[in-house]
Amino acid sequence: MSTMFTNLVKSTQNLRWLAGLTMVLVLTPLSDARGDSLNLTAGPPFTFQSGSDLYVSFSVWNYGANNRGSSPYPTSVGLQLLGAEPSISKLNSVPNTSDTYFAGYLLQGWLENTEGTVSAPFTSPDAARLGLSPGFLLVSPGIFGSGSTPVAIIEADSALTLNLSEQIFGLDVASRGSSAVIHLRNRGNNLQIGIDGGYSLLSAISEPSITGYGPVTTSGVTQNLQMTSVPEPGSFTLVAAAGFLLSGFFSSYCFKRFLKSK
Repeated sequence: MSTMFTNLVKSTQNLRWLAGLTMVLVLTPLSDARGDSLNLTAGPPFTFQSGSDLYVSFSVWNYGANNRGSSPYPTSVGLQLLGAEPSISKLNSVPNTSDTYFAGYLLQGWLENTEGTVSAPFTSPDAARLGLSPGFLLVSPGIFGSGSTPVAIIEADSALTLNLSEQIFGLDVASRGSSAVIHLRNRGNNLQIGIDGGYSLLSAISEPSITGYGPVTTSGVTQNLQMTSVPEPGSFTLVAAAGFLLSGFFSSYCFKRFLKSK
């Protein structure tokens, strides 16, 4: 009986060790949450993959510098994103307007503090007309520059109370470094961000119309751009399945050892 009990304890310890190892394998991130930085000043256009996330870090120090005597915290932040016009896509109409959008292309967007713990959605009037919740953004046809280059354009803004603005921009609101992040998620087809012809990514990503209690409207200053990579299909499932199968194998092994000791 003593030998049986000892073997049972050892089997239980093996299972506990295996369960811990399985959890480590399953829960360990496969990559950095915000991915690699992209070159803003010389970077060519890039593909914003379906299901991936884009993080645009920026500052609003110039808003406070141009509105001395007023709160340095903005109450509205604009967003403009330019990319290549999809070669194959149907244009749908927005009800009760002359506006159109590319079918199959959809983003979500939030304005966040640098830690990602406080956020406010970006909104688009056309997305609202389609009955979409705040945060969803349409991709529409537009023109870049002098009117000769067709592009895909995403335009939106995030309205903030002063209290929420203070939470998002924090104590670094007057810093020339990044004080907030625009977080975008691609909910539709792959979309090329950037403009061909030697233009930098700074030409395609901007934060126009920074407004607040002061009389002067400014633009944000883009600091950094990061994009996640889409995990290989089923990668998380494969890790979990491997852990499950390994757990089953050791469970069977330990149980057989226990039976042999009887």
